[in-house]
Amino acid sequence: MAGAHPGSWWGLAPLTSTEAVVPPGGTVSVSPSKVETVQKSPLDWFVQAAGGEAATDFARSLGTLVHAIAQDLPDASGSEYVAELVRRWPALGMKDNWEGRLDFQRAEAMVRKLAQYVLAMRSEGRSLLGVEQDFEVPLGDVAVDQAPPREAVLRGQVDRLEIDGEGRLVVVDLKTGKRQPGKDDLSHHPQLGAYQAAVLAGGFDAGPHGNPGLSGGAVLAQLGTGARNPAIQQQEPLDPQENWALDMVKEAAAVMGGNEFIARHDPAKGSHGGHGCRLPEVCPLCVRGRQVTE
Repeated sequence: MAGAHPGSWWGLAPLTSTEAVVPPGGTVSVSPSKVETVQKSPLDWFVQAAGGEAATDFARSLGTLVHAIAQDLPDASGSEYVAELVRRWPALGMKDNWEGRLDFQRAEAMVRKLAQYVLAMRSEGRSLLGVEQDFEVPLGDVAVDQAPPREAVLRGQVDRLEIDGEGRLVVVDLKTGKRQPGKDDLSHHPQLGAYQAAVLAGGFDAGPHGNPGLSGGAVLAQLGTGARNPAIQQQEPLDPQENWALDMVKEAAAVMGGNEFIARHDPAKGSHGGHGCRLPEVCPLCVRGRQVTE
């Protein structure tokens, strides 16, 4: 179609740079929580990483509060968790009205489900090694499109690190959102897979009774859904000989260190027009926006 190529558009400024976002000699840092976003839409990840994410809302503040309680009281009872929630609740600055009371009830349900998870962990024969455990695993050089390779590292922090009866390490991620992945998505869940890749690479101290580098799987403990009990979603242990997660992380690192970030949409939500798109103002697949001469 005549005039469709951007090279013929009026008012379109040239690119400020075509260099990779990670300069030569720099390191690509991959966070397990971002791998799925990179897979689904590199453009979404880049805009977030560049500071284009919306300001923190109440749901995130609530999640931060629940995680802080879980960190400081990792092995408490339901009544102890609720008492701590009551003590810290004023820090959120919520009004004492019906809306604030509903939010408190939601938070209370989360911490009670956290207590249920602690009991479920014990029944599965696991014990707690630590909370908010940092890890860093070198990935070596990764190939970056149209640029020399960049050094990459898998780096992050886990909510809970547990050990099972066989001395294997189990990473647990506490989720306070309302959505959860389907059962069919768990076997190759990107964030859980990245955690297991870190375990297999020896990224954690297994303690005197554990086996470093031996994974017992990874868990999503769903605290924020409407269910009465916590949904405990477990990814089975990775086979060290078929470590698909490590390949996935390296592929994400190659994208994150590059200079082009593709816009992708979930086909189930429509391919254009802003349906399900988090970035309709800048997404080339959407129809929103203004003329380039405006």
